Amino acid sequence: MNSPVRRTVIVGGGVIGLLSALEIARAGHLVTVVDPQPALGATFAAAGMIAPSAEASVEHPEMAERAMASRRAWPELLASLKPFSETSLDLFEVGTVFTAFDSSDRREIQQYLDIARSQGHVFSSDIPAGDDLLRELLSPRITTSDFASADAFVDPDGVVHAIMKALAFLNVEIRRQRVVATSHDDQGVSVVCESGEVVAGDRGIVATGYDGSPLPLTSRSSHVVRPIRGITVRLFDPESSVGPMVRGIVRGRWVYIVRRPGGSILIGASSDESEDRVVEVGALRRLLEDAATMMPSLEWARFEEVRVGLRPATPDHSPFFNVLVSQRWAWSSGHFRHGFLMAPNAARDAVAFVES
Repeated sequence: MNSPVRRTVIVGGGVIGLLSALEIARAGHLVTVVDPQPALGATFAAAGMIAPSAEASVEHPEMAERAMASRRAWPELLASLKPFSETSLDLFEVGTVFTAFDSSDRREIQQYLDIARSQGHVFSSDIPAGDDLLRELLSPRITTSDFASADAFVDPDGVVHAIMKALAFLNVEIRRQRVVATSHDDQGVSVVCESGEVVAGDRGIVATGYDGSPLPLTSRSSHVVRPIRGITVRLFDPESSVGPMVRGIVRGRWVYIVRRPGGSILIGASSDESEDRVVEVGALRRLLEDAATMMPSLEWARFEEVRVGLRPATPDHSPFFNVLVSQRWAWSSGHFRHGFLMAPNAARDAVAFVES
């Protein structure tokens, strides 16, 4: 039996809120997204890594299957978005190569790989045969470790643009305002925007990631979300080509490199716990130095842009979808570095909640 058509209000327009809105609308329901700047929070700084093996949860081994299930959902999702994209939307199934700078870094990498293997993640012993270019690009001082073939990446900006187009096609309303209050009763939910405008629905979902001024509604949950600042730098090298992602440790600091089409290169790292959406010179210098230590050719790449976002993290780095009150409101957050990877799972949870 089909669920009756319901009106859903989603507070928050990052990749989690937008994809949840899309799947709810595709299920036949009416959706309004309220966010002053859709896709300009943590989603804006995302690398688009769909990497369950490179981002395995050390604290929660039970998340491994959910992460792999979400990874398997991406090809179908991208196929459904291609009619709404001005460019090709591809899942670059290039895998991840793990690297380390010194013996201490190698020990930490090995500890991570041992834990990931115990969760069912599969690694081969080295860089895939035939990828001689990456071997040439990596510094001879860098030790390469195992290779995770399941990992992939997408163009995050392209995906978000296509989702926005699909939402418009499905008549999903985007209210570009900040929510200042929420309420609910036996009839449904409502939000009050900073302009005084009220948006009502049958169900409400909070998907604001980390917000420095959270809605009082979320205090009903036992979950706590804190900000982890993430920095991504976009470079350009006309000689660069798509290849395996690199994830490694340099002097105790994790860093990743994603070589994208058209000479684009993205490097990034999770920084520190901070609410400041700024990039200090020291943090940027360390990131660039660590990346160039792994891949010396980056010294000659052209700097294009730096982005910063506050990633929503729980104390144990576990994402959640928490029904808050009387089956009226739910809170979807805590995705930390896994926003793009876990977005299909979060969207399925959102549809199930709306239709419950």
